[in-house]
Amino acid sequence: MATTNATAPADVSNDTAAFQARVILWLEITSAVLSFIGGCLTVWKLIKLDALKRAQFRIAASLMITFNTCSIILDVLNNVQETEDNCLWINQLMNVFSPLFFISFDSFILYKSYVICNSKTWVKVVCVLLVVHRVVWAIADNILSGGYWDAVDGYCGYNQNVITGIGYYVADMLCDIFCTVLNLSYWGTVSLDLVKENTVRSVIVVAATAFAIYGTQNFDDYFELLLMFTLQNLVFVLALNVEHLWMYMRQAKFRRTQVSDGRRTYEISSAK
Repeated sequence: MATTNATAPADVSNDTAAFQARVILWLEITSAVLSFIGGCLTVWKLIKLDALKRAQFRIAASLMITFNTCSIILDVLNNVQETEDNCLWINQLMNVFSPLFFISFDSFILYKSYVICNSKTWVKVVCVLLVVHRVVWAIADNILSGGYWDAVDGYCGYNQNVITGIGYYVADMLCDIFCTVLNLSYWGTVSLDLVKENTVRSVIVVAATAFAIYGTQNFDDYFELLLMFTLQNLVFVLALNVEHLWMYMRQAKFRRTQVSDGRRTYEISSAK
């Protein structure tokens, strides 16, 4: 199976290296803080809601909490000083929490799209298949990729399988594209705010994933790759946790009315 070896940091001046390290550190701190706030808001909302609304929110909340927890763990692991003793286990932990980070995000946007389309059975089936497809790529990547310690140059590298590296990105993009198309197809048939929110989120994530695929194939510089991955994760953190702002704006702008589709009662927004 074809593989590619992670490149050791290029020789740069001390000032340049220090600046690059600060850029990455502050981006990761920003991501961790946003994830912590997002997780706390999710827990607070679960506690605040009554039993019925808590039950309706539980699936989305579980995915949001899982995502934000993985995000914080990854930010911490990225800042652990790698040595010969911890190189392998750090990469093993990254291989657990990194796919879980993306799978929980994919599951969240798929679930939101499923709800918007009135919980249609065929949409549920497609969503499940897309998540399973992403999980299969994650398992394959964990088997075929992994970290290693370079005793000659004294750094912790990562041996990324080329095929699985592209495969899991494509799996993520399939989820994003499906959500985008599905949301656009319901434009004007359900709450416009919900459709716009999900569409904007899906389009941004498609763009971020496409850029990541491009970067992994074209960037050779260590800092450029690290910056790309860090920015991608930050985009995902913002894209998911902006849900709290949108929920607040919907509640402030609209009053809720009850309607029934014959199977289940939904709350939809109508202008004051």
